[in-house]
Amino acid sequence: MLRRALSRMLSWMRPQDSPVILARERWRAGERHAAIALLRNRCASRGADAAAHGLLGAFLIEQARHAHALAAARRGAPEQPPATLYREAVEHLARASVLAPAEAATLRNRGIALRELGELSLAHEAFAQAHRVAPQDPDIMADLAFSLQCAGDTQAAVALYERAIGSHPQGANAHAGLALSLLGAGDYARGWDEYEWRLRVPGSGIRREFPFPNWQGEDLAGRCLLVYSEQGIGDEIMFASCFDELSDMAARCVFESSVRLAPLFARSFPRATILRRDRSRMPDWAKLPKIDVHIAAGSVPRYLRGAAERFPARERYLSADPARASHWRDRLREAGPGRKIGIAWSGGLPGTLRAARSLPLEALRSLLATPGATFVAREFLDCSAEVSAFNSVETARVHWWPEAVKTIDETAALVSCLDLVISVTTATAHLAGALGRPTWVLVPSVPTWRYMWQGERMPWYPSMRILRTQGDREPRALIGRTQEALAAWLRAG
Repeated sequence: MLRRALSRMLSWMRPQDSPVILARERWRAGERHAAIALLRNRCASRGADAAAHGLLGAFLIEQARHAHALAAARRGAPEQPPATLYREAVEHLARASVLAPAEAATLRNRGIALRELGELSLAHEAFAQAHRVAPQDPDIMADLAFSLQCAGDTQAAVALYERAIGSHPQGANAHAGLALSLLGAGDYARGWDEYEWRLRVPGSGIRREFPFPNWQGEDLAGRCLLVYSEQGIGDEIMFASCFDELSDMAARCVFESSVRLAPLFARSFPRATILRRDRSRMPDWAKLPKIDVHIAAGSVPRYLRGAAERFPARERYLSADPARASHWRDRLREAGPGRKIGIAWSGGLPGTLRAARSLPLEALRSLLATPGATFVAREFLDCSAEVSAFNSVETARVHWWPEAVKTIDETAALVSCLDLVISVTTATAHLAGALGRPTWVLVPSVPTWRYMWQGERMPWYPSMRILRTQGDREPRALIGRTQEALAAWLRAG
């Protein structure tokens, strides 16, 4: 979506804007820092115009997403925190809008940056303004509809998505957005069909081509099925809830997974062949069972989860390493008395409302002071500094063991020993639910479709309970209710 906005922005630049054109060329050559530096210099001069400010804002959004992706992949800390880049982007895009108030791409990009910062009301205003400038733009309509969904107005969101689709039937963004609204409302029959459009969203990187026909729900007896992975770790874990059923249906299955999940999946699905994902090249098919058909992991529920009653009833489908679990049980006993509670407070990737889905550790202070429990940080990324700062000033204490997150298999071993996991909407919640551990998910402001728009249950995990904000959507009230629920849970034993 952002790439399309970049193209539109470039279309209204004047040929004489040489620094802007040069910055664009540097960016396309992969010289991100040089491109941004050129535009920063241009924007600091008196001659800076809307084109320079607008393109710099767009580049900063891309750079922020890139920085977070590097951190999530544990490939080093970014030079600038993503939030800092997003805030700088907002400033330049606001300036561009003053200089060229009728440029819809600038307004839309400003909405994107504000949304990433969790400023949802301001983001909605930006999308609404962009829609007034370009009322027939299907991508802007989809952004505004998603903004309505974030505000909890599913009916209005669905109506706007449908308007966009009516005007532009092949608009993949609108179809994909409509799918999420429908699935979050429990309309699986229609939602999964619309969800197929995610494969067509420009730049999504989900759709991949393999030299086998697509599986479309037909009989798999005597056949071998390849299921290729997609999206984030949480989604991989969630869609893996279908794997045992597929293994029952097919003669053989090959399940692709990210490298980090491969050991856990190999142990959990012993009847299948686990293929470690490598997007840089095709697998060596000669080393795999002869494959007949293939499908994306997110497309499988279309055939296996067409109604609420078709979701899994069993509480566990992933299996932790028994030896490592024994190790962590010993560590937990040494950590302190009472129930052992895992806690995760940050979640989401760029483009998935990360800021709205996360909480600072300090905001959980009252919850972490609940007597009768020992709390263990269950963050996937290094949170040493945050935990250390918290423990230095609070009477409550959070235990953090960096070795527990060296691999997801190690994380799973620790999680399998916890009495309860309390998490924001992140991969930690999926892992705990798939391991069958009692899991409470805090939805501090905006849910994603996986956690449904209302109710206390997430159909993918029977052991999971959803705790939602109420009224003014203030997370403080949610934490207070969670603390009361935890105290009651501890008293009940």
